[in-house]
Amino acid sequence: MSVRATHDGLTEVVLDDRVSGDVPVELVWNLGDKAKQGRFGLWVALGLGLGLWLLSYGRPRANPLPRRLCVGLGPVVVGAGFVMLIVSASRRSVDGIAFGLRQGLENTRSADTIYVGEHDDDSQGRQNFLLPETWSEPFLHEGHPARYTHRDGGMALVTLAPHRAAGITVHGGARHGVSQCTPLTLTLGSLEGKVACSLPGELGLRVEVPASCVETLSSSRRAPGVSARLVIQSAEDLVVERIVVDSGITYVEGESFLNDNRDNGGDGHYYIGLYQCPAHHGALMTFGTADREDPIRVHRRIVLPASGRYELWALLYSEHAPSHARAEVRFRSQKQIVGFTRALLDHPASGHCLLPPTWHRIGVVESGPSLDLDVEVVSVQPHISWADLDLVAFVPLARDGLRGGEHR
Repeated sequence: MSVRATHDGLTEVVLDDRVSGDVPVELVWNLGDKAKQGRFGLWVALGLGLGLWLLSYGRPRANPLPRRLCVGLGPVVVGAGFVMLIVSASRRSVDGIAFGLRQGLENTRSADTIYVGEHDDDSQGRQNFLLPETWSEPFLHEGHPARYTHRDGGMALVTLAPHRAAGITVHGGARHGVSQCTPLTLTLGSLEGKVACSLPGELGLRVEVPASCVETLSSSRRAPGVSARLVIQSAEDLVVERIVVDSGITYVEGESFLNDNRDNGGDGHYYIGLYQCPAHHGALMTFGTADREDPIRVHRRIVLPASGRYELWALLYSEHAPSHARAEVRFRSQKQIVGFTRALLDHPASGHCLLPPTWHRIGVVESGPSLDLDVEVVSVQPHISWADLDLVAFVPLARDGLRGGEHR
């Protein structure tokens, strides 16, 4: 077994090829070498200090160096010391440090995609999820989680950007074959069951959803975008592994934000949930010193599909009563305040499981193809403050500023 550092600051453990099965690995962090260097430097400094102290008791002697040289040499030495400090500090910049990981965590799974057959494919806390009663139990299909559709079709709830065309791709195979060209029909409708459009397509190929279909769907004031009931039907039984929804909404995971070095050392930390409680989908930012004078900050440069106006939403674990809030979360775009929310939970040390996350509409931003988003957390009560930022969503607005299903 060998242990080595990776290029991105992590530790890689390489097991012997002859090892099979479960192997217990104990990692011990040994700072012995660094401690020896520190002790050596300390003794050198003490020795020099003691030598100078002893020399100060000796008989004064004439200085053999010219006075001008001595006067000029002092500032040069001090200046060289400052230059060395600046060069050394520049190699230790914290600008790229996220919640303890350099450059943050880039989520490899899209919030737009339903990973069928996985443990949370029917989680209503997600933007897109299955209605499990219309599907078989999960199973492995060629090594990948999957489900069968029932005879009347498999159903899911999906979220789309209002007034815009979208695309949906169903990945998988036929139950009694491996053909990727199996014909299917995608039917989109309202949550009440009213059909908006039926679209023919094939398994594995993108099905275009026209804007005229999306415009008939109604939006919710409690979540970003417009919600639709999706029914997947085929003459053959389908094995579905993934449903990819190209919604037009830009999602940014909370754990991908970077820490800011302008908050007196306060940092965000990862948190996946309490003992015997459901795990979170995102990361918790724990703030112990988030007072109004020194808020905790995280930031991220976000690339958007195009320039325009976007509605900004945040998915947070929250209380229903804002009076119980301990902190306020502020969102800034290009250094300008967009909005804030104060409906935040009690500290996790209380031992209570968290309520399901809820969406909070923050405000409207006008941006080019990219923007800098800053998130600040400040205390509103003299207690430990924290906020679990799961997901941020940018929903493109129509040219008239209305959302889907709204009228003047």
